[in-house]
Amino acid sequence: MIDDRVLFANDVCKLILSKNNYDVDRSLIDVKPMYEYFHEHVRNIYEAEEDIPLFNLYHYLKCDADNFDLTEEEYQNKIEKIKQQVKNLI
Repeated sequence: MIDDRVLFANDVCKLILSKNNYDVDRSLIDVKPMYEYFHEHVRNIYEAEEDIPLFNLYHYLKCDADNFDLTEEEYQNKIEKIKQQVKNLI
């Protein structure tokens, strides 16, 4: 079951996507402060990050494949999978 933190975060992400005409790459610029805000003020949001695709994408893109113990190919595949999840939010 998806909890209220996830619903709220995804609603914020939808607003960010809408503001950027649903351009995922442009939305990543605006998601940074919200990502940081949620991590600072919403209890244990990191536990639900995989259910918040735009946050999850931002998290993966701010690190490289080595941080996740993935090959470069696995990392790129993961990024594409998450981007598709972001598009499914729309």
